[in-house]
Amino acid sequence: MHFVSLVWFAWLAGTVATYWIVPHTWRDLWLIFISLAFVVVHAPESALVLVIFTLLTFWLGKKGGRHCGYRIALAAGAILGVLIYYKVTVRASPEDLVREGLIPMGLSYYSFRCFHYLLERFRGTLPSHTFREFLSYLFFLPTLVVGPIHRFKPFLDDHHTKRWRSDTLSEGIERILYGYVKVAVLANFLFSTQMVRFIRSIDPQATTRILYLEMIRGAMNLYLQFSGFSDIAIGFALLLGYRVMENFHNPYGQRNIAGFWRSWHMSLTSWCRDYVYLPMIGLTRNPYVANITTFLVIGLWHEVSVRFVVWALYHATGVIIWREFQTLKRQLSLPRFPPGILATVAHGASIVLTFHFVGFGFTIARQPTLAAVFESFRMLFLFWW
Repeated sequence: MHFVSLVWFAWLAGTVATYWIVPHTWRDLWLIFISLAFVVVHAPESALVLVIFTLLTFWLGKKGGRHCGYRIALAAGAILGVLIYYKVTVRASPEDLVREGLIPMGLSYYSFRCFHYLLERFRGTLPSHTFREFLSYLFFLPTLVVGPIHRFKPFLDDHHTKRWRSDTLSEGIERILYGYVKVAVLANFLFSTQMVRFIRSIDPQATTRILYLEMIRGAMNLYLQFSGFSDIAIGFALLLGYRVMENFHNPYGQRNIAGFWRSWHMSLTSWCRDYVYLPMIGLTRNPYVANITTFLVIGLWHEVSVRFVVWALYHATGVIIWREFQTLKRQLSLPRFPPGILATVAHGASIVLTFHFVGFGFTIARQPTLAAVFESFRMLFLFWW
């Protein structure tokens, strides 16, 4: 089911309307029921997987602490095994990285929420809570299917303090409308319809120009679709009294690749920072290994395939080179450009270069084979050969 549809809007509006009518003590149970009903109606297999994950995560991680690490590892291993199974056996469409394909709906997102819960259980940092509150966290319809991958403690804080507020309601409606404009008008109409028509009108012999414009179109479409869905989810949550974490912060306006990854899919990248990068730094004391491992997790989260391994290594290499360059600049005490035309030009050029680096990375992810990737790069960079 597509989220720019009357069916999804009916679920959204019906959930909000009935949620605030139901007595306060029953609202969380009502939202759990609606969320489960939504998944059962649209993806029964995913409903079964989510229920199993929920029971495994809560009961095997119930005691928590390092002395129960084997129970937590068992739950995490089982969830990881299911996630890898679907990622290996089912391929998502290379034309749309947002779409889950035949993978159980929302699996990537609620799997990582379960991992987050288990890891914080192991660390002993979770606040006291009930099974009903944990159910409310996992069976939370706004973020169930397309994220963001919000954290348990902030969710629980909102769960205890939420109330009807007109300003939050208006903010939520505005955010949802903003998301729908991104998805329906900018992504679907402008980039997926009008720009596709323009590209098809170009002389087929101009392969380099077509490939370059398709790279631009794909990068913009992906950002608008994904960030638009996140806006809708964040606005939906606000209508229910919850404020979930932001997922995008002007990623294409960043001056370097490290800034891009601090601003793109922030719920995933912050998750990987906390549970992959920092532990790997502590274990190896090697930022190169930590960077590469982190990007491999991000890549394989999208799809278990060679092309996403290459995509991960491409971005890891970019971040490592940029950080080494910053170290070299400090060692050489290179001066910054003074405010003025030269600084403005340098600022704009860095944004353009960063965007193109990211766009070329998306080209890797969009091609079906490595041979197609190399051919695409040959046409983009060696078009005269």
